[in-house]
Amino acid sequence: MRLCQSHNSQDDNSKQKEFAEFLLKIGNGEYSTNSNTENMITLSADMTITKGNLTDLADFVYPNLAKNSGNVNYMVGRAILTPKNTDVDIISDMLMSRLPGETRVYPSLDSTDSTENTYRQQSQIYSPEFLRSLKVSDLPPGELKLKTGIPIILLRNLNPSEGLCNVPG
Repeated sequence: MRLCQSHNSQDDNSKQKEFAEFLLKIGNGEYSTNSNTENMITLSADMTITKGNLTDLADFVYPNLAKNSGNVNYMVGRAILTPKNTDVDIISDMLMSRLPGETRVYPSLDSTDSTENTYRQQSQIYSPEFLRSLKVSDLPPGELKLKTGIPIILLRNLNPSEGLCNVPG
């Protein structure tokens, strides 16, 4: 699998920076809240839809998704925000099913540390199926599902001299 870097215009970079700062303000509790409620914010009209279901939301944010898969400029200008990782998983699976091509599944490492004395006991308690089923916000998913052209975010580049990659040198 090869990762590629998007080449954005100055205007695109400015919009992305503005959106990232907006998200940081929300995350840091610095974005102004509604006067009636302490824990709610008001989003601008261009960032919301008021009617419909999840399919309508996906169609609104990603019109003609299949036709635009692999189009970096189309993808970077869109996002669906949700407070729960379980909602993110549901939306991601739905959107991925709309993209052309085969889904490839990349499993995580699914064994315990064999250097510990209790390895045999741990391997019986923590089966590969159990380890892959864990959904903890601090850990990556047990399985990474990808299709060609789908956008991903590389959180850590383990070998910058080789470009964008997640394999140590």
